[in-house]
Amino acid sequence: MDRTLVADDMRAVGGEREFEFGRVAQGALIAAGIAACLNLVVYFAARAAGVTFTGRFYPTAPQTVVALTDVLGASTVWVVPAAAGLLLLNRFMERPAKAFAIGAVTFGLLSVAGPLTFPEASMGTKLALAVMHLVLTAAIVGAIAIRGRTPRPRP
Repeated sequence: MDRTLVADDMRAVGGEREFEFGRVAQGALIAAGIAACLNLVVYFAARAAGVTFTGRFYPTAPQTVVALTDVLGASTVWVVPAAAGLLLLNRFMERPAKAFAIGAVTFGLLSVAGPLTFPEASMGTKLALAVMHLVLTAAIVGAIAIRGRTPRPRP
């Protein structure tokens, strides 16, 4: 059923919620694991292809190297605000899944602009980091939104 986001979705609900805290937390852990694993694959594949992951990531910064720990940290840290955002939407909306997906995908697509604008990074570095942003977005939207849902009895 394809519903548009309407004003009725914004009213606070007192009954059963679309998402459960424990399941959202599980989804966040799953999303972090998926994003970390897939981004490591991207990192090692890019390194094998000759991407150096170095550059000056803003004009006044010294030359920087994106290390393996940076990839792991960035792949996991963003699941916390994403899960918190979903739980906040769940508190005030009857059906927060669509709003969460729209917000998370929008944020993820906008975040791709960051690596693409690094002034002194190679094109390979920019593209690999942009792919990592997309992987993280897909992991967050997929794992948290799917695993976090409250199970409904089948009719």
